[in-house]
Amino acid sequence: MAHRWAGIRGQLHLPGAVCQAVFKQENGIVKLFHVIETYDAGGALYGHIEERRANIVGPLGKHYQGTFDQKFYDLNGTSSSMTRAQ
Repeated sequence: MAHRWAGIRGQLHLPGAVCQAVFKQENGIVKLFHVIETYDAGGALYGHIEERRANIVGPLGKHYQGTFDQKFYDLNGTSSSMTRAQ
């Protein structure tokens, strides 16, 4: 799943992470599954982060609140750490 984009004059242009996400709305809660590919300073794929969120969106869509957790994986699929927040 590694993505590389050419920058100016064909040079590698990578911001340090590339992500994709899917979401669904269920009973007023927006559930998000987010995969973030991580790269080292040289542009080589380093691993990925899986993030899950459950958010309640406020009136007019101007703010949200909820919970999330992130799991960090290396290239072998070994989880190196986890973050949870509310």
